[in-house]
Amino acid sequence: PPPPKICKREFKTNLEFSKAILRQQQQRTRRRRSDKNREDRDSDSDRERETMSIIKVQVKWKKGKYDVEVDTAQPPSLFKMQLFSLTGVPPERQKILVKGGTLKDDGDWTKVGVKANQTLMMMGSAEPTAAEGDAGASNGDTAMEDASKGQVE
Repeated sequence: PPPPKICKREFKTNLEFSKAILRQQQQRTRRRRSDKNREDRDSDSDRERETMSIIKVQVKWKKGKYDVEVDTAQPPSLFKMQLFSLTGVPPERQKILVKGGTLKDDGDWTKVGVKANQTLMMMGSAEPTAAEGDAGASNGDTAMEDASKGQVE
């Protein structure tokens, strides 16, 4: 609660009144400083808890949203494995976009600055690419040709 206002009539001299006003201002200043220090300490400890704990984030991929818990003490590659189990997109095909940058496999969570309830975007496909599919088909075809040649001869 704020201190009561000082009335000039309560004092015999102007000097006493001035000293009382000065004391009151100093008390207010001290109170503001201690409140600000307390807030700074609280916000610092909140930041430390956010950076060194499990954070819940949302990951958008295609038309879906996935709620995922991120352990910032673990490497991002573990997070990508979690996404693989949810979406079927292999980690090597995943690109995780975070506001302000891209998440690297060997990166650090503090550099990216992931916050609680933040939405991350994932790019990548669960299906093999066309080049990989063609390569597999040609290998299968040659194997079939080799097998059929063995039967004919």
